[in-house]
Amino acid sequence: MQEKVLKMAVFVAVSLLIPACAEEPSQIFTGTQQAIKQGSQSHSTSKLAVAKAEFGLVKVNPQDYKVSFTPTNKVPLENETAYGWRIQLKGYQGQVTWREVYRLPKAAQNWGPPASAEFSVSGDKTQATTLRTVYTKNGVIGNTWTVSPGDPSGKHTIEVFVNNIQVGKFEFNLVS
Repeated sequence: MQEKVLKMAVFVAVSLLIPACAEEPSQIFTGTQQAIKQGSQSHSTSKLAVAKAEFGLVKVNPQDYKVSFTPTNKVPLENETAYGWRIQLKGYQGQVTWREVYRLPKAAQNWGPPASAEFSVSGDKTQATTLRTVYTKNGVIGNTWTVSPGDPSGKHTIEVFVNNIQVGKFEFNLVS
């Protein structure tokens, strides 16, 4: 599923965070650095609220790096098709740790990178869990994936949690 880890990381940074922030990329990195310097005020999740949650196709124009995000629940089963989710937490700023649980209708041939502290795959290869801590200036978190050879068609589900509170659930189909 994630044969190209670096490519996925670029899609996460470029495709989800930049358009959602509607700022220049240099401002996003400056904001992140400021949050780190200020000790990244973590907010209590007892007041955690979702302002917006969406799933869709992600495309990056290689000429100008302009990102387009098209909401949908159907992902073409074509190699290198990028898709993902983004969630804006209402009134949230600073450090946030999210967990993504991605379930497939049947085993994937290849999930990509080996297991790590941030990424693990179930023994039957039908589920992957990603755990990530990020700094957000405007409450936006997100992740992207790319279709790889051997990915199963059918219904897929991604659930997103912040401090064990579900903040998003996306059901979509990979279709031929």
